Amino acid sequence: MKKFKSIILLSTLFLFIISGCSDKKYSRNEIGSISRNYSGTILAIEPVKLQGDGTGSLIGHLVGALIGYQFGKGTGRMFSTYAGSVAGMVAGNKSDYLNGLKFTIRLDNNRVVTTILKRDNKNSLIKNGDRVELLISGNRVIDIIKKRKYR
Repeated sequence: MKKFKSIILLSTLFLFIISGCSDKKYSRNEIGSISRNYSGTILAIEPVKLQGDGTGSLIGHLVGALIGYQFGKGTGRMFSTYAGSVAGMVAGNKSDYLNGLKFTIRLDNNRVVTTILKRDNKNSLIKNGDRVELLISGNRVIDIIKKRKYR
């Protein structure tokens, strides 16, 4: 039992360590890549849910198995461990979604583009009608920045 708890604790700790602390993460492909900027006006913004990376399911699975292991003996313990594992995975999966925003933008060249980004403090301040700048790398919108109004 102690070994099982230690494995659960260490694996959970490992997941938190590898998840990182920074909000801005760049892949190796983006190092040295050339980006383009386009200006435009926000036409519409919709809140959306983004699928997470599975961490919630995994943690729910482990915690559910640990809780289930506490009940029963023999075959009953095996069943309760399995049931706890499945229940934890389902509960963790429901929590494994992120808030996102779907932006529809009319560029200055009159093209209309739509993109989805993870919601953060900066882009949640953007409203319909705001002038923005899109940072594009490859075929992906990396960031949307609200343009400042100069006097």
